[in-house]
Amino acid sequence: TPHRRDIGEEGHGEALMPAALVGGAPLPPGISPPPGAGAPLPSRTPAGAGAVWVEPPRKLCNKVLRAVQQHGMLRPGDRVLLGLSGGKDSLTLLHALRQLQSRTPFAWELGACTVDPMADGFDPSPLIPYLAELGVPYYYERDDILGSAAAVASAPGGGRVSICAFCSRMKRGVLYRVARTHGYNVLALAHHLDDCAESFLMSALHNGALRTMKAHYKVDEGDLRVVRPMVYVREAEAERFADEQLLPVVPENCPACFEAPKERYRIKCLLATQEALFPSLFQALTKTLLPLMEPGIEALLTHRREAYGRVGGSTGHVPPPLLLPTDDVAAQAAQATHSLTDTRALWAASLALSRQRLPGASPRSAADATASDQALLDAGWFGGRIDASGT
Repeated sequence: TPHRRDIGEEGHGEALMPAALVGGAPLPPGISPPPGAGAPLPSRTPAGAGAVWVEPPRKLCNKVLRAVQQHGMLRPGDRVLLGLSGGKDSLTLLHALRQLQSRTPFAWELGACTVDPMADGFDPSPLIPYLAELGVPYYYERDDILGSAAAVASAPGGGRVSICAFCSRMKRGVLYRVARTHGYNVLALAHHLDDCAESFLMSALHNGALRTMKAHYKVDEGDLRVVRPMVYVREAEAERFADEQLLPVVPENCPACFEAPKERYRIKCLLATQEALFPSLFQALTKTLLPLMEPGIEALLTHRREAYGRVGGSTGHVPPPLLLPTDDVAAQAAQATHSLTDTRALWAASLALSRQRLPGASPRSAADATASDQALLDAGWFGGRIDASGT
């Protein structure tokens, strides 16, 4: 059995490199997955065979590339840490990011981190040897998150706490800590288009807000960027790739998730019903979600909503007009990509957009940063492996 480090153990958080691959864990007794949840999967690696990199379908890779470029997710020298749960989505993103490195005209690094919440019957430790064989810097963190969640839920007033939301926040905190400890400045998460659509409907229906998961944003402390490269990828695409390539998927069997249908699951069923009637549903939803994925848009929409006053108030007023700022550098770079198939121009615009939306701590002006990026692209454009058309 691979060695699993506990919180507080000497050497905690270092990259682990064991050798043997083991299978996934079964569901605990008395726990039944919701309809559509997969049964426990056996070891996905044939006996005697080592883990190998697999290139995802070109359509899936192109969607990841488009999201990265349109939302300015990558910059030269970035160190990207992937949050790897062991599910089909994060494993698909692992292989997609590896393939993306060969399509990016500048160098960036990739590592991965798994947070084991120590839930009964959930054992992601088979990922340790899998990542070791792939040669990816890997950090395996054990934290009794489920125990902490149970303690919070049993405290006075804890009945209103969502176990799933609490667990998600705690896992994110661990990922932030690992990224900071080991010098990563970007955290990659494997949320896909279906996740974004579900979050949008839940927010609109229950919170009265136009909101969804952001494609690229900074954490409050300003030292880490969070990216979601699969926001254009459908859940079924990731599942199909993971199944066809026999990736070592770790079955999700958290009792808190399966004890009763959750609202996200009901929204998923609603979307599936509507998509059966209207096959182009997610194409329309993508257009709806695109502006909501941008950083800063949520604050703008909240400000505009508040400008109209309280819903159902006895008096009304006219909200002030909306004034949008402009950025000449990023706008000019983006305009250069319209009606063109020029990969160099796309990357130049992507870098300009990234620095305009989420500026770093450097005192350089936007014009200086753009000039530096352009010089880097000119000097090291794939070493001649790709031309301006991207072929």
